[in-house]
Amino acid sequence: MILALVACVLVAVSIGELAKHLPAVIAQFIVGIVLPLWLGFQYDPITAFSLLATILVIVVISIYIVVDLSCIAFYFRFRRDEANVVLHGVIPLLGIAAFIPALLTAAGIPVFAFIARLPYPLSLSGPVAGLWMLVGVVYLAVLSAQDPQRVRDTGKVFLEEEEVGAA
Repeated sequence: MILALVACVLVAVSIGELAKHLPAVIAQFIVGIVLPLWLGFQYDPITAFSLLATILVIVVISIYIVVDLSCIAFYFRFRRDEANVVLHGVIPLLGIAAFIPALLTAAGIPVFAFIARLPYPLSLSGPVAGLWMLVGVVYLAVLSAQDPQRVRDTGKVFLEEEEVGAA
């Protein structure tokens, strides 16, 4: 009886939490379940996996490049006294230089001689990833205009909270 009551409370709390985060849950469901199944039925499973993996590689490499850029910007804008030219300048620039060919290869953009065009449907990976990132930038712009405090609060995600009553 007590176990059933605990289960009911947990389900109620879970439903409350789910409702609060419903847009994110729906997006994760679509990207994690619906999209792979739909692509698997449109093509074969190997092609569907290859397409999704290529899109994700493009996004991850782009994030890596943006993190390198943000390291440079952060240290030379906000922590200039702590900035080290090698650690916070040269090394991130080397990371960017190393990942630009990887990004172009993943997107199938033949800028260098060693990059081949991707066959269809993998050739859709670059435009799809670009569109996905563009939607994210537009969402950030809308959020910045409508609720700028919410955007600023993302900077607090990794801060440790002070203990209440700590002396």
